Formats: sequence, C-alpha cells, structure tokens
Amino acid sequence: MRRILVGLVIGAFAIALGPVATADASTTHSLSGRFALYWPLPASEPRNAPCDPDTLCGSGSLADFGAATITIASDDIFETDGCLGVDRVETIHLLDGSGDLVLDSTGTICFPGRSGDAPDGPSFGNPSKWTFTSTVDGADSTGIFAGATGSGTEQFGFTGAVGRWTLSGSVTTG
Repeated sequence: MRRILVGLVIGAFAIALGPVATADASTTHSLSGRFALYWPLPASEPRNAPCDPDTLCGSGSLADFGAATITIASDDIFETDGCLGVDRVETIHLLDGSGDLVLDSTGTICFPGRSGDAPDGPSFGNPSKWTFTSTVDGADSTGIFAGATGSGTEQFGFTGAVGRWTLSGSVTTG
C-alpha cells in the first residue's frame, strides 16, 4: 500500500510539473528574409500587391515563416556626416495571418557618388543604400511573435524603381 501511495504522489508531482516545463519552452528562428518594392511612375500607380499603395512596403518571405510583407510604419531621418541617419519602426506581416513582427531599427542612408544631389526629374535616378541594426519589439508584435525577442541587421538598396530588403539575425518566440 505504501508503494502505491508513493507512486501516486510521484505521478501527481510529475503531471503538475509537466505543463510548467513546456510553458517556458521557446524556439529561436532565423530572422532571414528577402523583400522587394516596386515603385512605378507615376507614384500614384499601384505598387506590388498585397502592399497598401500608400505605404513604403515590400513583399517577399521570412525564413521559417513563409510569405510576408514588410512595411515602414514610421521613420525619423536626420543629418549625419556624409549620409542620413534614420530611426524607424517596421512591421513584417505574415500573409497567413499568424502574426506581425515589429522591428525597431536604426542606421544610415547613403547615396553612392553624388546621386543624392541629382536633380528631380521624370525618372528615378537617385540610388541609395540603407544599412540598419534592428531589435525585435515583442511588446508591439502580435500573434506568434507576441513577446518575441531578437535582433539582426538589414540591408536595403534602392535603384531606379526597385528596392530590395535583406534581413538577417534571429528571433526567439515562446
């Protein structure tokens, strides 16, 4: 009888601890993605679907998560030596509806040669290279990214009417 009682107590204790151990489980994923933005002339023409035509947004995919869009939610651009400094917030929206990943990013926009001084005209002709470091904002992220942590880097190049994002780093979901 004593063995049965001890067995029941140990079994109950193991069952009670089981959910606690799995509730704290987290998974680290690659924050690797590629996105493209097409900005037609005139700028009022529709941009790449499924992006909102009134936003700076690119479509592509995020490794481990699938098809997504990346949208600049807000940015603050300021003068620096030779380039422009940028602080911005970006949202990566998973097209399957499982969540939005919010990134707080800081970096620079540089213009090769004197392309930043080129006159405005009827065509795009001001290439730029944007380089950022990003931190995952788990408090503002939603769905599977709610409470996530992580960081990474981002490269964005704009040439003509085409912009291309490349993300790298890691994100931990839990």
